[in-house]
Amino acid sequence: MRRDRFNRRGLLVSASLASLLAAASAQGQTTPPGGTGGDPQAAEPAGPDAQQPQEQEIVVQGFRASLDNALNLKREETAAVDSIVAEDIGKFPDSNLAESMQRIPGVALSRGDGGEGRNISVRGLGAQFTRVRINGMEGVSQVSGSDIRGGVATGRSFDFVTFPTEIFSSLAVRKTLSADVEEGSLGATVDLRAPKPFDQKKDFVLSATARGIYNDISKKADPRLSALVSKKFGDTFGVLASVAYSKRHIDEYAYSAVDILPTYVAGQSRPVTLPGATTPTNIIFPFCTPVGYTYQGVAVTSPAPGYANSGVSVGADAANCSTGNPRTSTAAAYDYIMSRTGVSGRPGGGVFLPRLPRPVKGSQNQERLAGSLTLQWKPSDNTDISIDSLYSRFKVNRLDTMLDARSMGRTASNNGQPMMSIRDIEVDDNGSLIHGLWDGVDLRSEMQDEHFTSTFRQVNLNFDQRFSDSFRIYGLAGINDSRLHVNRLQVAIDSNDTDNFSIDFRDDPNLPKIDYGIDLTNPANFLYGPPLADGSQRGQISNFIRDNTIVSKTFELNSEWKAAPGFTVQVGGQYRTNKYTARERQLIPSQSLPLTLPAGVSMADITFLTSGIGKNLGGNMQDFVAIDPDKFRSAVNFDSFQYCSVECAKGTYGGVSEKYSSGYLMVKFNTEETLPFTLRGDAGVRYVHTSLDTYGPIPTAAPTGAPYPLSTSSRRCSARTRIFCRR
Repeated sequence: MRRDRFNRRGLLVSASLASLLAAASAQGQTTPPGGTGGDPQAAEPAGPDAQQPQEQEIVVQGFRASLDNALNLKREETAAVDSIVAEDIGKFPDSNLAESMQRIPGVALSRGDGGEGRNISVRGLGAQFTRVRINGMEGVSQVSGSDIRGGVATGRSFDFVTFPTEIFSSLAVRKTLSADVEEGSLGATVDLRAPKPFDQKKDFVLSATARGIYNDISKKADPRLSALVSKKFGDTFGVLASVAYSKRHIDEYAYSAVDILPTYVAGQSRPVTLPGATTPTNIIFPFCTPVGYTYQGVAVTSPAPGYANSGVSVGADAANCSTGNPRTSTAAAYDYIMSRTGVSGRPGGGVFLPRLPRPVKGSQNQERLAGSLTLQWKPSDNTDISIDSLYSRFKVNRLDTMLDARSMGRTASNNGQPMMSIRDIEVDDNGSLIHGLWDGVDLRSEMQDEHFTSTFRQVNLNFDQRFSDSFRIYGLAGINDSRLHVNRLQVAIDSNDTDNFSIDFRDDPNLPKIDYGIDLTNPANFLYGPPLADGSQRGQISNFIRDNTIVSKTFELNSEWKAAPGFTVQVGGQYRTNKYTARERQLIPSQSLPLTLPAGVSMADITFLTSGIGKNLGGNMQDFVAIDPDKFRSAVNFDSFQYCSVECAKGTYGGVSEKYSSGYLMVKFNTEETLPFTLRGDAGVRYVHTSLDTYGPIPTAAPTGAPYPLSTSSRRCSARTRIFCRR
């Protein structure tokens, strides 16, 4: 094992200028009525009985008070900072924290499952360029992918979907740098603060909310509850606790094309000696050619008779594209495609087709539980010590099903598009499909059953000690961890070489009508089992169990000295460690392909009907059978399946350890009281030292006697080249 380390030192200099206001004095002269401009007579003072204006006290409360507070924070900062304070947050009808963040200027929101906000970007930069601090500590929140193809979070992007808005009292987005703020965020630094007892105006505060969200697709009402209780014990000690709980059921229906590709991408190349040429030219033929087809007067048969996959014949001959799959393409449709070259200049390059046209249904049960607990001690106005703790758990059970025209995205090696016959087709001037009709299409019903839980925990000690009106010391020490557990099972069943498959956009340019040529509700029309020798697939299975853990520890100490009126000197430092580990197990090689179903188990025993497709997609597509995850696990005794990781060169095994230390010196100035004009700003310098230690698997030949042909060895990798060494 080799260990490589990477050390980085940096010296950062920052300066910012908040405002420059020129002030000029002006004098006015009042001339009494009837007088002249040159009359030096002064106005007579008012008598003692003259009515004096009464002073009135105006108290701003509620939502407008919170807006004033946010504006004051923005005005007093020398950096560009936008914020939302407590009164606003609790009144927003937002599903989670990300949706509250989008109310800040310059913050854009990206949405995930059920249209719920997930990540933010600032100034057009992605979520990975935004740092998030919770009660002063950097935090990371992890979730799984947002759809059937989504991966597992492995970076520093913060998923706000795991947090409700109710447990925070303020949100702030810092868009510019200053010496006292840790570097590393090209987009912004987001500060989230939980409420404290002495933030409350009364000694005892109890508030609670109850809401319901009704989904007119799932026909269910979902609860959302929150409560806050705060109690001050005298003038020195207080306790505050908050909790928020929500439950949501989401049903989503959609049509997905996955990609739009020209027909030649998945086609098969055949050598053709064109008229006038002496050597053959490789021409890509996108589909199975008609019987006796000629291209520019040259006879062409594709796939060629005797074509084989991995040495096994697929059964192609003069009359068949493959075994039991006759050539039914029409010359008119084939010539239509080959004549449209598009911008690529290649035959078929001017016809664009969906790679995996499919209806999609996603069903989710989400449960979000979060809370905070703060103990605060203020023996005097000069001392403020608090212990802040925060907990969040986001739990999701998701079931996705979809029906693919799988041949459209398969090459000849998978008996895909070149084995399809094209009977009729029409595209518009841009090459977009208007309608098409095919035979020999492989259909696949996919199911993904995923359960993931994201947990975040943090506890930190905050202290602020003021020794005099001009000097104070403040800082924090804390630890947080983010844990993600994912268990994802994917099982697919196939119906191969189906005829009369059509896609029709003539009635609706956005949502096509799709006919499949078979009864999709009949389980007997689908197959599950090992692939055939000629490459024909009969289903698919994959499963992984993954655990990601990120543990961060932070110690920070700062001092502030008012050296002179309008001038403040800040000195401080920070030490932080992050440790990231990823562990993933997958099915052993012998079980990562479909196995023959146990005796007595039929397709009807392991499937269910995906309903609502026709109703919610305008009647353009049909309901279909899909694998029922619970029935499948029981029928095949899935609990007996085995897993492996580095010992069979599968899964993920890696980690990153980071140590970060820094120090800064900064001067803030405000000339409002010392100069005839106001100039506010700061200037400072920051020193940074970062050390990284990473490791990951590298494939090697398995030792003698190992049950798998490949294994991996754990090796330390240089952070100068990559963060993980992967196979």
